[in-house]
Amino acid sequence: TLKQISVFFKGKFVGIARMEIDEIIVPANDVTIIRDIHVSAPVTAVLHHLAALIPQLNNLNASTLNDLTFTGVVEVLGVEYQIG
Repeated sequence: TLKQISVFFKGKFVGIARMEIDEIIVPANDVTIIRDIHVSAPVTAVLHHLAALIPQLNNLNASTLNDLTFTGVVEVLGVEYQIG
């Protein structure tokens, strides 16, 4: 079960998504795309990163996206693990 995804911009916390997604199948050496995940971002985190984000909004590119990192919390057999 996927329980949580945390989002970071340049290593700083930006937001969090909490969910309960069961029966996720990831084939060996492959990826699975999960869509429509809603991330809640505290106003203080948004304001803190606003100055860095505004110049990049008009020129989104691979380097901007590389500044985003994610961690997740999955539950397997009743034990929670942090991944990412």
